Amino acid sequence: GLTKVDGQERRIRTTAEVKRMAGRAGRYRSTFPTGEVLTLLQRDADIVAKALRAPVKHAKAAGLLPTYEQLCLFARHIDAEHIRFDRLLDKFLDTCTHDPNFFVCEYEAMRDVAKTIANVPLSLQDRYTFCQAPVDKNNADCLAYVHRYAQDYCNGAKVLPLVELPLPPPDGGFDPNFLQHLETVHNLMDLYRWLAMRFPQQFVEVDEAVRVKDEAVSAIHSVLKAMTAAEFRWYRQRRKQQAYEARGRWKREGDESTEHAEFSKLVRSSKKLSSKAKKNLLAELARHEKKQRRKLKTSRVDNDR
Repeated sequence: GLTKVDGQERRIRTTAEVKRMAGRAGRYRSTFPTGEVLTLLQRDADIVAKALRAPVKHAKAAGLLPTYEQLCLFARHIDAEHIRFDRLLDKFLDTCTHDPNFFVCEYEAMRDVAKTIANVPLSLQDRYTFCQAPVDKNNADCLAYVHRYAQDYCNGAKVLPLVELPLPPPDGGFDPNFLQHLETVHNLMDLYRWLAMRFPQQFVEVDEAVRVKDEAVSAIHSVLKAMTAAEFRWYRQRRKQQAYEARGRWKREGDESTEHAEFSKLVRSSKKLSSKAKKNLLAELARHEKKQRRKLKTSRVDNDR
């Protein structure tokens, strides 16, 4: 369909999103070099065709994250090869500079996984791989399982999925906890399969993970079909609220940063303020931002301790 829920609301997909989805039809230099793009509703066909004819907008900047080799060299350079990985990430990103054509990607998920497995004695390369795994940092069960998987891997044991489907409610009615548990099982099996592609010698139960995931998908479909529209809206709002609460501190910091940027832009573009007034306001804003960054850094150090 041409609409999607982006975590905030249901909206129409952008031209770039339509191009990205349609681009998966056909494979360059394969036996199927071209493909066909279909729409569920006839009225959407013209919109898709128009989106595909639209010129490609060039990205203004590309996102980057440090590679394992860069982090390894950096750790040796500052004589911090045994520092905790989340702290190493912070030090690297606080120190590094980059070209204006690039920006540093959000790395909070990597940092949260790094803190979760900090007490597992992994090599730096294995730790880096685990920290890139698709883990929902807002889900305590997912964080607990990535720690269990890392510990079993470190012990040299065969790593098993160790996940079972929850029992449906006895009365057959709608149970939000049951549906949420099914979603967690689905995410955990995706995590297991991702790790199995990187560590095939120890994550050996891929077929079992696929079976459990397929059963979870089937159960989720059954629950969704039986839900009323009111139940679905309530459940979606509940999950959204849980996500906001889990990342509340990060969201508030992001909102404040956005407000600072908008205020700074307004000051610079103002025609009523004198040059001296603009300079004083921007200097005051810069001091406040520096104070907030220092406070956040101190808070992170306290949390790490």
